[in-house]
Amino acid sequence: MFWKLQRISVQGTRWSVGWVDSWAHEIGHVLTNNIPFWKWVANSKDRFPLGKWLEESFAYSLGHLSTLRVHGVVGGPLEAMLKELTRAQRIKMLKQLGIGTGIGIGTWLTWRFYDRRR
Repeated sequence: MFWKLQRISVQGTRWSVGWVDSWAHEIGHVLTNNIPFWKWVANSKDRFPLGKWLEESFAYSLGHLSTLRVHGVVGGPLEAMLKELTRAQRIKMLKQLGIGTGIGIGTWLTWRFYDRRR
């Protein structure tokens, strides 16, 4: 069913579902590459694969949203991780995500603890 949906096109034009999805995906890359800090983070994928994953997640989700594939918007981050990152990059990205989450939760709990003591 999915592949049949990709081949549907408007008669006499090149507007197919897959073409619109790919076009919007690439527009997502253009948008993120024009933000200076984001460009640096996304291009340093060996040191910081979390940035590359975030960029690809945004691009995949934007592409799926443009063709009204809501299930693809939700699955965009998983699709980006499985298609765009190598196994080593995935492991490093999950470590970075875990460390960042741990620091965030630890900071929030510390703030809550000291805020109650006042």
